[in-house]
Amino acid sequence: ILDFNARYQCSLPMDVSYSTLNGYLLSRTGGQIPPVGTMIFGDDVTFRIHSVSDSGIATVQIIDTIRQSGSTENQN
Repeated sequence: ILDFNARYQCSLPMDVSYSTLNGYLLSRTGGQIPPVGTMIFGDDVTFRIHSVSDSGIATVQIIDTIRQSGSTENQN
């Protein structure tokens, strides 16, 4: 989470129940592995699930990030 926030200038919350982006995303889906194509909305970033594995979310696409300055940038 720290690395993601630094790289994309986001502020995904930290929690004792996860320390990775996969853990954060699974926490947003109630612990269930979502189907490919599912959109997950955070406070300042939107993800689309690109691929999954038996153990979790394998890859995501960053759809939008709202930078700390308040601007929006598309990430494809």
